[in-house]
Amino acid sequence: RNAGGGGGSNDTLRIDISTDCGNTYTPTVYLKRGATLATGTNTFNPFVPTAANQWRNDTLDLTPWIGQVVTLKFVNISNRGNNVYLDNINISDFSAVGESKGGLSFTIYPNPSDNGLFNVASFADNKQDAIIQITDINGRLIQQRNIQAINNSFHTVVDLKQQAGGTYFMEIRTADGVSRYKLIKM
Repeated sequence: RNAGGGGGSNDTLRIDISTDCGNTYTPTVYLKRGATLATGTNTFNPFVPTAANQWRNDTLDLTPWIGQVVTLKFVNISNRGNNVYLDNINISDFSAVGESKGGLSFTIYPNPSDNGLFNVASFADNKQDAIIQITDINGRLIQQRNIQAINNSFHTVVDLKQQAGGTYFMEIRTADGVSRYKLIKM
């Protein structure tokens, strides 16, 4: 990300977040202006980055929004400064982090899913078969499957392609207990 300075201005870059499909936005903690935003020297000419040191890597922690579908908005507030460049924006799939229940660890990705396909993978301390149940938001059973572990692990794909976009719930039952996850189909 890059911004060029210009004549002592205080241009600002802010990242806002929405949890209601863009109807309303709330500012995140990301707010940079003036010298904390600029990566080039002050100039009255249009700024264009020409060297690697004129780009900055910044990070915004989205952990408070895990499990929610969010929309990000990059807000450039100009105060007659100079050009602002955004490039190579990466949003990691933080929802793919494995969760544990007893000796079994699960990874579910991507979540949310654009096409309705969710990978479910596990690795156990011992061989554990699983029963996977998917229900809709009203508690109606969508599908149920028995998964057999091979070499203490399993990988399967939960297919919700034929279902409407929305929130679904996955319950995974093993000998160690029950784990529950929210799946979001876009």
